[in-house]
Amino acid sequence: AARSIDVEKLRIAGMANELSDGGFEKGNLSEWGDNDKASVNSDAKKTGNYGLELEQGGYVWSLYLPIKPGAEYHAEAYAKRTSGATTGYFFLRIYWYDAEKQEITFTQSMKSYSELANWVYVEKDATAPANAMYARIQLYSSVNSETYVDDVLFRGKITGELVVDGTLRTKHIRF
Repeated sequence: AARSIDVEKLRIAGMANELSDGGFEKGNLSEWGDNDKASVNSDAKKTGNYGLELEQGGYVWSLYLPIKPGAEYHAEAYAKRTSGATTGYFFLRIYWYDAEKQEITFTQSMKSYSELANWVYVEKDATAPANAMYARIQLYSSVNSETYVDDVLFRGKITGELVVDGTLRTKHIRF
């Protein structure tokens, strides 16, 4: 039917990005934490006006983000390298911290320089440890050319499935 979607199962997830400037649209790293060999500029954008540029060995950390112990989370980013790369990886990491902000562990997703010739989607789903109270996102590149990063997201996941019997009708659907 017009303006409807027929589905057997529908997964619903939280939409709020816990990162206040995951698209680097402030034009600087003021909403991010520690960083090295990292800058924000218009050449590095995928969408919007700005993106992150990481030199080889460059990284940027998010600020501490309050989380729920044992909850499921999703992190994602888009990355690509400039020409001339012959080695290295881009890493999207989720670090977990206890109430005293002591590191517990981390999990990561990575892409080889050979996969980064064009914008590539990098994602990681993870469950927070039972004693975790905070998370931080780290973006790191060992690629031996510049790596561009944009549209970074970190959000909680709503788990489970909603089974729809019939047709779902709505004015707007965001993917």
